Order: sequence, then structure tokens, then C-alpha cells
Amino acid sequence: MNILHLKYAAAVAETGSLTKAAEQMLVAPPNMSRAIQTLEKDIGIKLFRRTAKGMALTPKGENFISDAREILDQLSETEGYYKSRSSEKVSFSVSVPRAGYISGAFSEFSNKLEVGSKLHYAETNSYGAIDNVLNCNFNLGIIRAPTEYRQHFTELLDKEKLVHKVITEFRYEVIANADSPIGKLDTVRYSDLEQLIEIAYADPYVPTVPISTVRYNERAVRGSRKIYVFDRSSSLFLMQENKNTYMWVSPTPQKHLTFYGLCQKKCPDNTRSYTDVLIYRQNYKLTETDKMFIAEVCRSAGECGF
Repeated sequence: MNILHLKYAAAVAETGSLTKAAEQMLVAPPNMSRAIQTLEKDIGIKLFRRTAKGMALTPKGENFISDAREILDQLSETEGYYKSRSSEKVSFSVSVPRAGYISGAFSEFSNKLEVGSKLHYAETNSYGAIDNVLNCNFNLGIIRAPTEYRQHFTELLDKEKLVHKVITEFRYEVIANADSPIGKLDTVRYSDLEQLIEIAYADPYVPTVPISTVRYNERAVRGSRKIYVFDRSSSLFLMQENKNTYMWVSPTPQKHLTFYGLCQKKCPDNTRSYTDVLIYRQNYKLTETDKMFIAEVCRSAGECGF
């Protein structure tokens, strides 16, 4: 049974005229007539009878056309559903730590997508990233923790049935105003930072490790004068305006440093390494868009010297 023939029969039943139905369906009347005859032969019943007023449905024809309309309505709904899905913009979501190399990668990645794509980029701590992937429908996450705690968060990720892949390991470097007291130094020592003020994010968290332990270990290698912030722009503006401030960060793209008038220095005294790990649910299949973002992150990390 031909679906097009069903549409022709429904049009004849609606208009009561073979000629009007043919006009409505943009087909020649003889072709419409042959299609109706073929349909009647296929189903073995007479659908229409000719009257002085046009084409009228037979009793069996009324039942058939009623069923045919339901079929055509369902087909129309299905077609509309998949057409709407095919025209949807890319939907992408990722929860990450605050990192210049990741935000730079996301900027480049977003430029490659179609205008209007739905992108959700959230910067948070490791606990927040894990929660976003598990409970808030984020497809991807990147978590960060001192390498010495790797076993702790690996056990948690396995327990939560999250796929985890190391992106990079690194040591934090110092960024500050290019005109700051450390601006002309090739490298900085802890002693060079003693009279300066550290800007730090106020929400560090390593999964399964008490926050008091994390903060104690952070203080073990840092000075006591600090300004705690939550927002990335706050830290950048502070360093722009206050030449006596600095910040520990993962290696940052040079163009970002230049834009904000900052410099980046290695510190031989800092021997603690950190690990950034990609996570996603075990039952989640990476999309081509996801793979594009991951490749951009790895490229950006490479440019930063990881």
C-alpha cells in the first residue's frame, strides 16, 4: 500500500471531488483517478461512489479513511519530530577548573561551531565538576587535584562509575603585573614573594580529602598574606591595578598574559605537581563535538609547554 495513495484518498474524501483533490495535491486528475483505483485494488474494497454532488465514501470507505487519517497524522508527527531534531544546534556542556589553557581552548573551540549552538561552560572546583557530570546533565568534566591525592580521587571516580583520563600534569607558575617587583626576574623564589600579596580562589576542594587538609597543605608552600576571590575577572583586575599582588596558576597562554599586562614566572621552589583529569559517565558516548573540544584542550596545553 502506497502512502501517497492514502494521501490522495484522504484528499478526495475531504473535498468530495476528484478534480479538487487533484488540484490540492498538485497532480493531474487522471493520475489521481488511477491512484485511487490502485489503492482500492490493493485493499480489496470500494472506497468511493459517484453521486450528483461528487465523490462520496462507501460505508467501508468511511472506516478505511478514518484509519488512514490516523496513520497519516502519526507519520506527520514523526516526520516533524525528526525534522526539528535535525535542525537543532549543537548542544555541549563541560564543567572545568579555572585555567587559562582550558578557557583559551574553549574560546577556539566555540569559534568553530555554528552560530546559535547551545554551549554550557561552567568553572568550578573538582567536587562541583563531579556533581555536575553525575547529577546536572553535564556531558564532560575536568577535575584538578594535587598529584599526591590522585589515589583518593581515582577511587572516588571508579566508585561513581566515571571514565577518567589524565589530560596533563604540571606545576603551578606565578603570574603578576608585568611591572610588579618580580616582573624582571627570570624565575622567582619563595623569598621573592614574601612581601607580596597572593590572590587565591576561595573554593579549593579535592574529592574525599578534608578541606582543612587541602588548605593546610596549600599554606605549607605559600605566604600568609592573601586575598580570596571566587571570580576569575576579580583576580585579573586585582593584578592589573595592584602591582604587589600575584597568583599561582597552571601555565597560561601568552596572548592572555599580554592582553592583561601580566607576566608568568617559573618557581624552582615549587615542587608540587597537579593533575587535570577528563571525566564523563561510563554509559556516555563521546560525540564528535566532544572530541573536538578535547583535542583543542590538548593542543592548548601543548602550546603552554605542558
